[in-house]
Amino acid sequence: MDSRPDELRGVVGTENEKTKAQVQKEVMNMGQNERVLRHLKRYAGITTLTAYEKYGVTRLSARIWDLRNNGYDIVSVPKQVVNRFGERCDVVEYRLKK
Repeated sequence: MDSRPDELRGVVGTENEKTKAQVQKEVMNMGQNERVLRHLKRYAGITTLTAYEKYGVTRLSARIWDLRNNGYDIVSVPKQVVNRFGERCDVVEYRLKK
């Protein structure tokens, strides 16, 4: 018997909840701009690495440009991160302005 919570097993608790497979199918049917916009609405922000790893978006700045041209107010927030070699790197996190 699987002891994980229902949401981790993909069990729908209410009509409004979706299974992981349903969400993945929806995301696969979206274009890159839609995926990035969906992420910005659900989470605090997105970086190039996150966009590539989660959505296969290799040119995040181009997607942000498209979204800005479609009227979305997106801000660029500079961040400093440490890469896998222990070096400090400057990156940009894009956030949807509220």
